[in-house]
Amino acid sequence: MSENKTYQVKELGELAKVSIRTLHYYDQIGILKAKRNLDNGYRFYTLDDAVRLQQIVFYRQLDFSLDEIRSMITTSKPLIESLRAQHSALIQRQTETQLIIENLEIAMGALRGEQNIDILFSSLSDERAKNWKANLLEADKKGGGKIAQAYSNFSESEMAVMSDESAKWCKKYADIVSLKPSDKSVQSLIGEAYIMVNKVMDKVMPEQRDKYLDRKGFREYAKVTRENRIIYEMHEEYARGFAEHLYLAMLFFCDNELKENRNNWKERVYAKR
Repeated sequence: MSENKTYQVKELGELAKVSIRTLHYYDQIGILKAKRNLDNGYRFYTLDDAVRLQQIVFYRQLDFSLDEIRSMITTSKPLIESLRAQHSALIQRQTETQLIIENLEIAMGALRGEQNIDILFSSLSDERAKNWKANLLEADKKGGGKIAQAYSNFSESEMAVMSDESAKWCKKYADIVSLKPSDKSVQSLIGEAYIMVNKVMDKVMPEQRDKYLDRKGFREYAKVTRENRIIYEMHEEYARGFAEHLYLAMLFFCDNELKENRNNWKERVYAKR
């Protein structure tokens, strides 16, 4: 291409995919000055101007301001120094952008988690359920939002299925709280709960997915169901004495089923994950 090549305003705009209005603005602020044809007064650009415009377009795509671009393309430093400085600036911007993205993902995850918690409480429609949800979210925010973040791992449909399964299980258990915790019917439902709890753990806390698999871990979970006020009251809503009965039934399950058939139960959990 000839170094004496010139471009009319419209021609350069089409070449660089820049509007004529933008070229006029660049001319006005002095970042890309057009030349004037002394014979007809028309503006035109040289090959050097076309190269400069490509630089401007490139840096604008990277979201640099026009003042920053002006500084970068008009510096008197050797080219290699200019490129190094531009490279450092881009790396810094990349780091800042990545941080913004990560913060946005955390915020979106928290909101998605709160929506999923809404679904979890959807089977309980009275005023107490609203209070339980509000108390849970308030406590979670004080604790760093770990619960909402954990539940963000579920899709809305997955959460709806889990909420439905949980409600159905609680209703079935409420029908047998008059039986002894050691009764086969009770222990059968505890086995279902054991599988459900560990399946959920795989989703909400993948790094601790096996936390409640062994006897010690499931005993710890049983303790949580009795000592956590919200969980306790939710269970009592289904039947009076539900929470304490469930706790004793879980302990029996730990001392018998998980003691005698630990590997079998683990395999059943893994099969559901």
